[in-house]
Amino acid sequence: MKEILIRGFLKYYAKTALFFYYKKIEIVGLDKLPVGKPLFFLPNHQNALIDPLLIATNINGFASYLTRASVFKKPLMAKLLRLLGLLPVYRVRDGFSTLNKNQAIFDECVQNFSRNEMVLAFPEASHNIQRRVRPLSKGFTRIVFQELETNPESDLQLIPIGFNYSQGDKCPDSVSVIFGEAIAAKDYAEGMSSHALRSDVQNALSKLTTDIPQANYQTIETQLQKFDINYLDPNSVNQQISENFINSKTKSKTNRNYLKSFFKFILIVTLLVPYLFWTYKIKPTIDEIEFVATFRYTVAITLVPMYLLVIFTILSVGFSLKIGLIYILITLIADLLYIKT
Repeated sequence: MKEILIRGFLKYYAKTALFFYYKKIEIVGLDKLPVGKPLFFLPNHQNALIDPLLIATNINGFASYLTRASVFKKPLMAKLLRLLGLLPVYRVRDGFSTLNKNQAIFDECVQNFSRNEMVLAFPEASHNIQRRVRPLSKGFTRIVFQELETNPESDLQLIPIGFNYSQGDKCPDSVSVIFGEAIAAKDYAEGMSSHALRSDVQNALSKLTTDIPQANYQTIETQLQKFDINYLDPNSVNQQISENFINSKTKSKTNRNYLKSFFKFILIVTLLVPYLFWTYKIKPTIDEIEFVATFRYTVAITLVPMYLLVIFTILSVGFSLKIGLIYILITLIADLLYIKT
């Protein structure tokens, strides 16, 4: 009960923070998820920890999330991650001797499925901010086939999910999360073909997110920047790519939004210390672009609330409660007007 309360609080806290962080979050197809069956979420992976957060804060109930084992190295962190439903997956880079530990994790996934619970794994096995679906690994298929061997009558449903960011490393940003049609795992029981399963899931994902062919990725990405593209609608983007942008509209030149710049300035003033800490201390140390949004969001949900509380207390004690509340109100309004407009 205690664990559920903690996860519930963190879920809604994270969801509220995402509302203040993203200009727009579109969730598509969530209402079509099968009910009363075990679900195996299989999304593409572009934006580090933001990806699973967007799913965790929008689904009903709680899921387990397979993630790389390297983040579990410290005992206290491992305990916290386990509390949040994260399960470690070991890879060759973690050492060959650790690969045997995956069996226990796969067993745990099968146990979760037996209780009609939800599990998430990233079938690409790594993140990459590029707008394409990368080759899928065999890891998730091992879990599927173990479930079918352990529970031959299982009605496990595979749910492909597409993430679509307007510009994943920027803020403000917009994103759509598209839940695809369920794929019945039992359809692959006969023959246990890993190749067929990976191929079908990859094809499904390629329709749920922008999928630029790797062969001429750079050329097409450069072209995309010239046109008025709605990345939240991958079907439209993929169609424009396949038609070589014949019917695409050239992006119109946008004038600087001075009102938006003003609200950003107000936000920087009211959150000066967190802003400076992010800009000069944290951001320069990030090596992978896929982690930019994750670390920025982490600052937003940790340092920013603490700073707001400190300044609110100083203003309330030094002047009046009314002044402290006005400071909080100005900050929240400036954030909403900057992010949402």
